[in-house]
Amino acid sequence: MNLLIFASGVLGAGLSLAGAFLAHMRLLAPMRGFILMLLGGLFGLVSVLAALIAILWSAFSKRPISPALLRALPGLGVALVFAVLFVRARKYPPINDITTTPGAPPRFDRLAALAENARRDMSYPPAFAEIQKKAYPDLAPLESAWSPAETFEKARAAARSMPSWSVISEDAASGRLEAVAETFLFRFKDDLALEVRAATSGSSLHMRSKSRDGRGDGGANAKRIRDFLDKAGGN
Repeated sequence: MNLLIFASGVLGAGLSLAGAFLAHMRLLAPMRGFILMLLGGLFGLVSVLAALIAILWSAFSKRPISPALLRALPGLGVALVFAVLFVRARKYPPINDITTTPGAPPRFDRLAALAENARRDMSYPPAFAEIQKKAYPDLAPLESAWSPAETFEKARAAARSMPSWSVISEDAASGRLEAVAETFLFRFKDDLALEVRAATSGSSLHMRSKSRDGRGDGGANAKRIRDFLDKAGGN
């Protein structure tokens, strides 16, 4: 039992670190690295459960309690990370395409033509509209008194200043910009579309953020939209 506790904990820690490292170094696809990390988390849980069983058995049989939890420390750390990720994921709906404008979201043009998106449906799923309205009721276009041209320049400047963004295309005439955002640790890539539309007294900036991997996004796309609109609106 002691060997199981220690070995599964060390294996879990090793798999989790390997998944994150290999994905970050681009030696492994982001989703494969993430799955490897989750697999490590499961081994960590096995280590912790085995340690608890060993302690309960020692107490039940009135034998000296072995230092099982000490042997489970490598797995305990991994299991805690796994638990935090699980709890956090449960807070958000299982959707990965978020927009300020569910009724008329910005479309993907240049990004839809990329080879890596060739087999993906880049349209906004209509079923997501009500789900995201309930989950992220605060998301809305950035309304301003600026002219469409002024809003586009501010949006373009903000997009270019985002450290994890790569601007793929921009068209001042149509008020459209497309970019790709990359997460730090696992290098997940998300497709972004910005669109400036004329309004009665100024203009509005609409945004869409769509993950390439996974069914859910842990709230990442909604946070990205909030952060960007705050920055663009403050320019």
